[in-house]
Amino acid sequence: MSIKPNNPVERRATMKKLNEPNFEKLFPVEDEELGCEECSSWQLTPNMVSCLYQGAREFHRGILEDLDWHREEVERGDSEGSFYFEGYPQTTKFKELGWWEKVAESYQNLTLDFKAGKWPLPRCTSEEIALYMVIQDARNSPSFNFLPKNYAPHKDDTLSAEELEEMLLEDTDFLFLFQPKYDGIQNDAAAAQLGMVNLDTDDWFKPFREEFPVKRKKR
Repeated sequence: MSIKPNNPVERRATMKKLNEPNFEKLFPVEDEELGCEECSSWQLTPNMVSCLYQGAREFHRGILEDLDWHREEVERGDSEGSFYFEGYPQTTKFKELGWWEKVAESYQNLTLDFKAGKWPLPRCTSEEIALYMVIQDARNSPSFNFLPKNYAPHKDDTLSAEELEEMLLEDTDFLFLFQPKYDGIQNDAAAAQLGMVNLDTDDWFKPFREEFPVKRKKR
């Protein structure tokens, strides 16, 4: 049975019932008491990965379902009214169906990284924003701090959203797109000289580095 896109609580409960990889094996945590110097740094714990993985899956599925529910509106260039679209910058309002399908794929790419036992390191602007949205969704949900726990607890399960962003996002230049006072920064030559690249929506899917293509192998 399909889940209505504007009922995130029902969708979240349904997603939690779905199976996921064994993140305890894919993301083992080190024991600080063993004297490992690197163990004192932040780690991606199984509970943390589980929360982010389920969030990315929820966004991927939710965007695709919203495209079905709001197809006529999106085709008219109006993406308002969708729970998953409304959190995006105003510059995305008039994007076409194919563009939003690529956004959905960005969330799927994050899940593929998790399933491969890899940190979710964004390879393009769209993936940076996707990871940011997943972290923000976790912050705003009753289960933030990665509760209830599906795996053995760890001290890093309680990392804040800000700490997660610092750990997982290389930079946050894209946040300017969410602030109306910086409208047009995506086309600002001065911003580009400062290293703010690929902020225009047409460039969101360009890889940051040629050796790391955006496309992942599905597992």
